[in-house]
Order: sequence, then C-alpha cells, then structure tokens
Amino acid sequence: MFDTATNACLPPQTPTSTPPSGTGTRTPTVGTTPTATTTPPPTCAPRPNVGVSVVPSGVGRVQVTISAQCSAAVPSNSLQNLRVGAATGALVDAGGQVGTSGNFTVTLPAGTQQTTFFVWQVTPGAAATVPLVATDGCGAWPNFVGGGPSAFGAPARPGAIPRSER
Repeated sequence: MFDTATNACLPPQTPTSTPPSGTGTRTPTVGTTPTATTTPPPTCAPRPNVGVSVVPSGVGRVQVTISAQCSAAVPSNSLQNLRVGAATGALVDAGGQVGTSGNFTVTLPAGTQQTTFFVWQVTPGAAATVPLVATDGCGAWPNFVGGGPSAFGAPARPGAIPRSER
C-alpha cells in the first residue's frame, strides 16, 4: 500500500477472516464454481523509480541497496529479481554469490521491498562498475552501480599528510 503522508510503500496486509457464528451446521448451496483469477499487474503509469543507494562500506568496498518504490498509481510494489551483468574492475557479493565477476541472477522472495549487496574494487585506485537490472512489479529497470577511483576509499600511506593539512 502507498502511504501518501510519507510517499512510501507499506507492506502488503494479510487478509484475516472471522469464522461464521452459529451452530456450526453448514447448509449446502447450489451455485457456480469460482474460477481462479490472477491479479493484474499494476498500472505503472507513471512508473515509480527503483531506488538505488551506494555508500562506502570499508576500504575497497561499497554497499548497494536496491529498493522498490511506490506511488499513488502503484500503491504496492516489490522487487522480484536482480540480474547482475559483467562487472568491470569489480567483484560482487550478492544472493549467495561471493567474489563473482557478475553474470548471474538473484531471485528474491515474494514481497521483497529492498535488497542489499556489496561491490568490491579489484584494483585500488581504479574505477569499478557493475551493470544490473532490477525487476519489480512494473518490469525491468536497467542501471549500474560502482564508483570512480576514489569512491572505494584507500588505505592511508604511512606518514601521508592529508591535503587539508599541507
């Protein structure tokens, strides 16, 4: 569900049922057998963005968080999978894959609102990028994550003087 006060997705609510009152005797009725229906995909117009956050997480590593977003048109949304492409200058830890160079898919549990993984810089001082496609209830959202040479932090050289103190 969509919370208009915070512009955020709310977790789906689980329906509850109340048992019928009475003696417990059921009377058979004649009628048609209900047929199964599938829930149509959301309208997705306008399509809500897929949230992408990349923050440093120690030397040589960034933490990536991908999140499903909602809107008034799409009040309920969740991530379905994450396709990780061939990394350049990076290794990826995601969905049970550790230290891989990409080209794998992480299937996410139903109702997943966000997922987090890590991107490692292979060569200190070099850029690292990972193409990915996040799929939510509105379809595929291509993107990439990573950073330039200084985005991953670097171990300080012994005796190095920070620029601000020169």
